Amino acid sequence: MGSCFAAHIIRFLKRNRWAVNKNVSQSIVRLKNGETEGLNNMDTLGQRVIFTLAHVYEYGENDDVEVRVKELGIYSTYQKAEEAIERYAILPGFNRHPRSCFIIDEYEIDTDQAWTEGFISSADIAKNFEYLTECLNEWLDIQKTAEESWEDSKYYNFLCEIDRGMYKLKNADELASFISSEWGKKFPEKPKLHEDYLLVAKKILALPLLT
Repeated sequence: MGSCFAAHIIRFLKRNRWAVNKNVSQSIVRLKNGETEGLNNMDTLGQRVIFTLAHVYEYGENDDVEVRVKELGIYSTYQKAEEAIERYAILPGFNRHPRSCFIIDEYEIDTDQAWTEGFISSADIAKNFEYLTECLNEWLDIQKTAEESWEDSKYYNFLCEIDRGMYKLKNADELASFISSEWGKKFPEKPKLHEDYLLVAKKILALPLLT
């Protein structure tokens, strides 16, 4: 992957309400004179948005790669954030990466920006995926453990798609239609009745998911 593939990941996360670094969030209230006056004064001045600047890149090789994020500053206009890129881009370290690693994002002040529905840990997500696999294995009469089932890449990809949908679709009919669509893409040679999809959708919605 390219050194700035991570930038696309960060953009995706931000579109899904990724939270900015805690220290940076706190520094929003600090003006360039060093005086801390709070966000209410910005609102009084009529400013409703701010612009954050971050530098994002990948470090490592092969499977041992981590995304490194540097929050660089907060600006009153998009233009000032762009001007900051010009200053940072020539500095040691930053000058080894392309401009695309600099990311500007817009935030409205006095508005909840992230984690508005709470959060779930990676351990809980893994456990939920195991629950889902066991549920679908039972539905398909697959006599394997969850781990053994994941060795089938085609089936595993199907599970990943259903895992994605089950967090978004809370209506049995909608989830059944989603499962039907994904099943048809992966296993067109094994069609099922709508009642079958509806049955497993209800079972998935009844799972003791960790949320």
